[in-house]
Amino acid sequence: MNSMKAFLFDLDGCIYYGDTPAAGAKELLELLKHEGKRCFFVTNNSTQTAKEIASKMSRIGIQAEPDDIVTVTDNAGHYLKGKFGGCVKVKVAGSEALQSSVLGAGHELIPIEDPMRADVILVGRDVTFDYDKLQMIVNDVHRGAKVVGANCDSHHVGTGGVIVPETGSLTAAIETVAGLKIEHIGKPSPYLFECVLNRYGLDPDHCIMVGDNFMTDMAGGVQAGLRTVWVNEHNPYLRDNMLGIIPDYIVKNMEQLLNIYTT
Repeated sequence: MNSMKAFLFDLDGCIYYGDTPAAGAKELLELLKHEGKRCFFVTNNSTQTAKEIASKMSRIGIQAEPDDIVTVTDNAGHYLKGKFGGCVKVKVAGSEALQSSVLGAGHELIPIEDPMRADVILVGRDVTFDYDKLQMIVNDVHRGAKVVGANCDSHHVGTGGVIVPETGSLTAAIETVAGLKIEHIGKPSPYLFECVLNRYGLDPDHCIMVGDNFMTDMAGGVQAGLRTVWVNEHNPYLRDNMLGIIPDYIVKNMEQLLNIYTT
């Protein structure tokens, strides 16, 4: 692990739980930076921008620059441009920040309740998602709209271990009704990893991904060619060989990872 030049961390359930920093996270990050390691944060968050996340991290005592944080929120609009080419008509089931990302990339944003059919429907973590919205989306799909999900996470762990439903639980409902398989921007898809590796010219052989979600962080890290550390405190029931993937390290929490790194 000491030979790694860059560490990529998940955020929710790894660096912090809601507004509570994970024990040992601050100390580990400070040690890595002191030793000249690059630290990045790769998150499937579709409600906050990198700037907002950096501000939150500062409030809870963890320092990070917005440029070191790669989010679905900030990159969704660019992803759609690369996927569908040029500017397209987009409806968004999700946060205002996700809508701003779409507009910032030059796409036309259509209100989700508008009878006009969109080219693409982008689904993020939408706390106002309901039956009517589901019906509008699947009928747009029936008329030819494509659907892209921000991430496939069913949930993340919030403050005090509270389960917070995520985008994957919403896209699963759409898939069930519409009878389709939805493509997702975030981990385990390679897009966010490529954003980090290409932007900073990093060799994946010298990078390691640290995260708690086996199906996104571990599977995505392995597919991107990175070493992996699975933080499994809240997922101890999962086998470490799911999908034929075996993490390089398995730790209970960030404190244990800090102890391993300093041993």
